Amino acid sequence: MNNMAYLQQIATSTSQPRTRTPRPGFIGFILNPKTLIITGASIVAIILLVLVVSLLSSVTAREQKLSEQLYLRLTNLNKALDDYTGEVKSSSLRTMGHSLSTVFANTTHDLEPVLTDHFKLKTNKLSKSLTESETKFTEGVNDNLNQAKLNGLLDRSFTREFALQIALVLSLESELLARTKYPALTQALQSSKANLEKLHNQFANYHDKAN
Repeated sequence: MNNMAYLQQIATSTSQPRTRTPRPGFIGFILNPKTLIITGASIVAIILLVLVVSLLSSVTAREQKLSEQLYLRLTNLNKALDDYTGEVKSSSLRTMGHSLSTVFANTTHDLEPVLTDHFKLKTNKLSKSLTESETKFTEGVNDNLNQAKLNGLLDRSFTREFALQIALVLSLESELLARTKYPALTQALQSSKANLEKLHNQFANYHDKAN
């Protein structure tokens, strides 16, 4: 090989562009398997966190609603008891009515600090919709008792009506007891439930003695 051919060979080899290994850009970083795994895990963790927070909020909201409803129900029913217990003819039925009124009053008393301290509510400013629905509910109870009084059947209606109302209150208390983790509320419900179960048995069986 002469000198000219040698020089041409060197010039040809040096003039060829060097192949460079491309650096991974932003798209490459995103598509990197490790990045995808970390991103996916983060998204799943966020979704799970949102679901847990949402679930806890839902449970707390239901617990609060039941507590408000129970407080309003007992307060309103106690007013009906005050209006009609003294009107019944049977002395034993009046005693049962007074006992029931005492349990209702004690339970509402125990619920007040739960509503104010635990749920940060004012007992005179509870849910408007619940207040209205519970007021309407109790109006139905009062209408039944008043009609029975006019027809001379108050004792029978009083027994049947409050046997039903005690059963409904027990249902509310059972659901709330199953949901709450608050010690003061649990204690109040357990005490009320034990007393109401005894009274429900008395009211439910009193029809054998009624006229």
